[in-house]
Amino acid sequence: AMTTLFLAENENKNNTLNISKYIAINPPVELIYAMNQIDTNTAQWHKNPDNLKERVALTASKVLSLLQDETIEKEKINTLPFSEEEAKFITGFIMHQKLSDLIFTIEKMKTGKNTDISELYNQIRGMNYNKYAQKYLLDSSEKTVSSLNNETSLLKITDFLKNNNNYTIYHTLDDYLVSPKQLSLLKNYCKDKMILFNNGSHLGFLYRKEFINSLKNQIPETKISKEKVHNEVSIESAGGI
Repeated sequence: AMTTLFLAENENKNNTLNISKYIAINPPVELIYAMNQIDTNTAQWHKNPDNLKERVALTASKVLSLLQDETIEKEKINTLPFSEEEAKFITGFIMHQKLSDLIFTIEKMKTGKNTDISELYNQIRGMNYNKYAQKYLLDSSEKTVSSLNNETSLLKITDFLKNNNNYTIYHTLDDYLVSPKQLSLLKNYCKDKMILFNNGSHLGFLYRKEFINSLKNQIPETKISKEKVHNEVSIESAGGI
């Protein structure tokens, strides 16, 4: 979703891709802040190692039971039996898995096909987003991850956000990857081009009728059918369209 907005800002200067509308769903406002939030949530699960396995098993059993329940209605998805801690664990696990896949790909490309897979996974297992940024993103002129903050913040493209109308941002008040102050700043720049939901956290409102109807209205029927929008939004896990 953040990439979508940076692309929009870049294409505003010279629209080489001929894109007329950009839609971003739950973009981080400051990527470093979001990264630290994910690491913090992951670390919290290890503060009480005595019952970690039990907590993981309980969360996994709830996920499994939901996957096997063919009668659950999408309209009732807001009653899913997860605590806030469990919900953060699920999203944190998914984000860490994506990071692991990325690091695995990078290392395989660097070292070739003969890499010891078990050794590689041992390296990946203990790596969080901060350590990833330290190892793979910093160059010789940058000393800390925080030095990347200005370059990886939507506040860098405030002129575009203020002065253009070819984008829409959907966000939620309780997305744990942004702070209330960041949301307030973003809303101040985007005005009515930013649509806020009262809850749903990170990508947790995609089932809601008001979101689906709004999204349908953002996309011309000549380019994509409304039925296709409904089907794809129901399973969408990415943040940008």
